[in-house]
Amino acid sequence: MEDILAVLSAFIAGLSNAAWGLPTVALLMGTHLFFTIRLRGIQRYTGLAIKLSVSKEERGAGDVSQFGALTTALAATIGAGNIVGVATAVALGGPGAVFWCWLTGVFGIATKYAEALLSVKYRVKTSDGTMLGGPMYALERGLGAGGAPRSRRQRARRLELRRRGERPHGHPQPRRPAPPQQGHRRRNRPLSLVRPD
Repeated sequence: MEDILAVLSAFIAGLSNAAWGLPTVALLMGTHLFFTIRLRGIQRYTGLAIKLSVSKEERGAGDVSQFGALTTALAATIGAGNIVGVATAVALGGPGAVFWCWLTGVFGIATKYAEALLSVKYRVKTSDGTMLGGPMYALERGLGAGGAPRSRRQRARRLELRRRGERPHGHPQPRRPAPPQQGHRRRNRPLSLVRPD
């Protein structure tokens, strides 16, 4: 029995080290850096974001004020795990760990901004006027991860729009150029620059 427990303990320890080791750190920092580059350094607007979050705006739309949204986002982000995590990092890694915590936090601003932006973009309004949003709506509406029936509906709608010559988001479907007539020689140009005849 002790052999099974030792093997199981070693397996769980190896799985934990693989999951929470260098690959996870690389994945998190890679995501932070990707969003920082893609959003062109969104961290430079941190002061403006704080200013807008604590200012009062009378004509804003929505159920929650700017300050309420800020405190809700902070409450969801900063928890006991972060406090214990920083204390553990300082205890195990020394004072240099604080630098890496700050660096990860600064780059993490871009990831948090992307998460909040997707939550707002894909939120829904219920029949009674309540706004609902979050990661589950971003996954369902943004990636189409709502299950098979929704996927079939989306495919049917897209096929119908294509049949009518429209794109799903309201843009007209680009027409394909007519084939060249006999004796007419077409110049070799990139496909995006070819105009329909």
